[in-house]
Amino acid sequence: MNSIGDLARSFVSQRHNTLMRQEMNVLTQEITTGEARDVARKAGNTAPELVAINSLLKISEAYVSGAQKTGQFLSTVQIALEHLEAERGATAESLIAINANSTAQDVNLAADHATTAFGAMVNTLNTQFAGQSLFAGTAQGAAIADPSAIMASAKLAMSAATDPAGAIVALDAWFDDPAGFGAVYLGDTGPHTTRKVDADVEVTIAARADHEGIKDMLKGALLGALAPELGFDHAGTTTLMQSGGATLLDAGSGLAALRGQTGLAEERTSQSIAFLEAQRTSLTIARNDIVSVDPFETATKLSDLQTRLEMHYTLTARLAGLTLSRFI
Repeated sequence: MNSIGDLARSFVSQRHNTLMRQEMNVLTQEITTGEARDVARKAGNTAPELVAINSLLKISEAYVSGAQKTGQFLSTVQIALEHLEAERGATAESLIAINANSTAQDVNLAADHATTAFGAMVNTLNTQFAGQSLFAGTAQGAAIADPSAIMASAKLAMSAATDPAGAIVALDAWFDDPAGFGAVYLGDTGPHTTRKVDADVEVTIAARADHEGIKDMLKGALLGALAPELGFDHAGTTTLMQSGGATLLDAGSGLAALRGQTGLAEERTSQSIAFLEAQRTSLTIARNDIVSVDPFETATKLSDLQTRLEMHYTLTARLAGLTLSRFI
């Protein structure tokens, strides 16, 4: 049987082993994370400062996350505007080339080009990023109806015109009519969306499918696409197509202004992100000054503890192997 002394020695040994293992876990965690495990104790008198720094870090990180998402959204809008600009330029060139000497085949090809481009424009306007429509403001879902529905509504509005000039006037009126373009535009009609990218910085997202530059672009493409379907003679049809090309050319300035506004919002967002990340770095350094541990000192303590733990195991094993015969 074990004596009371043996049991006490065993208990002390186990307790000592447990304490050393606990200390080793603490040192291992500290050397891995670089931070004291007991942050409050490490902070000491600077605990209130640490609380303030942690609070500011959370706020800064939230703003950085929001600003980065806004920056990505604006970047996607800018890419979409570039696609619209490419369609506008190519379609304008195609329609401007039509004149009284153009053949019926030339007219049909240009009209087909305008129809395809109009569909591409509408699809681009209905692009979404992270579940949010790029050109619908705060509204959810599509920014504008599908191409066929828009073309059918616009054609109906122009069908009563008896000459190209009347058709153009009718299409202008349709774009201004709440029951015309207003019915196929599905986005928000209120003030432009603003997004906070820092405590004191907001950016405005002006890109919407009801922007005048975008409406002029759509109008020019519709004139080119619908011209052969309105029943006018060759001269009337080519006149409408040339008018569509001219409208598309004029729309370039509106799109350029919109791209400029979007670029300005991108720049302000990027500046805010840079400031916030610098602020976060500064706060992180200040926090580390309070809670970090000396890696060399911690590694030395860990090495010393490992040596003591190995010695403890060695001594325990030797004591466990002692017998009276060996002692004598």
